[in-house]
Amino acid sequence: MSAALAIFAKTPGLSPVKTRLGRQLGERTAAEFYRRSVGCMEELAREVHALSGGDIVPCWAVAEREALEHSIWAGLDRIWTGEGGLGERQNRVYSTLLHRHRPVILIGTDSPQLEAARILGAHRTLQEKAGAVIGPAEDGGYYLFGAQEPIEEKLWTSIRYSAATTCADLIAQLRERGPVTALETDFDVDVAADLRKLRGHAALTRGRARRELLEWLDASTDTTRP
Repeated sequence: MSAALAIFAKTPGLSPVKTRLGRQLGERTAAEFYRRSVGCMEELAREVHALSGGDIVPCWAVAEREALEHSIWAGLDRIWTGEGGLGERQNRVYSTLLHRHRPVILIGTDSPQLEAARILGAHRTLQEKAGAVIGPAEDGGYYLFGAQEPIEEKLWTSIRYSAATTCADLIAQLRERGPVTALETDFDVDVAADLRKLRGHAALTRGRARRELLEWLDASTDTTRP
């Protein structure tokens, strides 16, 4: 059975995107970064699909039902997250995809430096052992989640998201049900300081969308402001 890679995304103009970054650098700069990050994630998804020999099937998990046919998402299959908070949306996407794919891997659009090897490694781990895989983020959240067994909705909705303890709380809950493998800690881009960190990341020299993001970062001096 093929695996699924679902990329959670919001549609610019329909939902607020990168609001913390927007408060620091302006909504236009934040929106432009977001669009470029989306391009990086689509490039990553295609690379993962190719390197896995088609075994990992990517799709967008789109926040807005009316945006499923929006041109920004036209490059990949789409699934609607449904309404509700992040826990409810993750539960709905994970559970829906689990009917036709195992394992299911969830990521977001906030880590354009994420490389195919990390996702392929998570997939390999899930093929070799039971349990879940999590990629911890430096801010206490997580940039990747993967598993292949049903998970009850109350686990997803009991987690406090966007908190310093989000990843630790999720791991604790999951470990009551089985083993959890932690991947290398990485970072999400939420504030201007994260853009400076991203600017120096070696991954941005590989792939057309990433190189274009790096060129934009180099040309946009505002992105280096605290």
